[in-house]
Amino acid sequence: MDIGGDIAQIWMDSDIIGGADIANLTGARLYEQIHSQCIEFVREFCPRTATMNMVTAAYGMSIEQDCNAIRDAMEQKNMTAQALVRQTGRDMATARLDTYNAHNSTEINECIAQVRRDITGPGGCGSNFVRCLDVTGLFLNLNDGSPIMSPNFHRLETQISLSGDALLNNHNRPFVTHLERLRSFADRGLSTCREVSEGVWTEFQRQALAEN
Repeated sequence: MDIGGDIAQIWMDSDIIGGADIANLTGARLYEQIHSQCIEFVREFCPRTATMNMVTAAYGMSIEQDCNAIRDAMEQKNMTAQALVRQTGRDMATARLDTYNAHNSTEINECIAQVRRDITGPGGCGSNFVRCLDVTGLFLNLNDGSPIMSPNFHRLETQISLSGDALLNNHNRPFVTHLERLRSFADRGLSTCREVSEGVWTEFQRQALAEN
């Protein structure tokens, strides 16, 4: 439609017919105000009522088509976003399950056995807990576990007591404390059963006390 002028002049001022301010209008209210402005602006170019009605209807259809296109695009984006959220949720759940399985993949007994191997390795207590049997250093060399012969050597067998709850027996506190210092050597084994790692570590300590 040629209205014989610059349509941009409609927007030159935020005040439209009736003194309404379009700056804060949106949606239907904005359309209604601008529609009234346009009707007055082009009236002289469409003197016949039939022509004006046809032009108004055509413009209305154009507006509706544009609005429908925007609505469809927004709905498509919304569906895509929701699908991404659902997929992200599934991915996160799968990742959590994979992490859980990775850190709880072995049976408790297997985990205890791995902890034992780690603690009795070269950097820990050594084979058969040889460097941890005597944490006082009075009867065994703390570096290699070799015996330190003395008249009191027979007292080595009294270093551990299995009376009552061995873990809570104060007599065993030095040995248990020493094992706690070496726990970092068992991190690899404990990581394979992270969900029950505390129970595994406690059971390992009980077994270590019983063996020594």
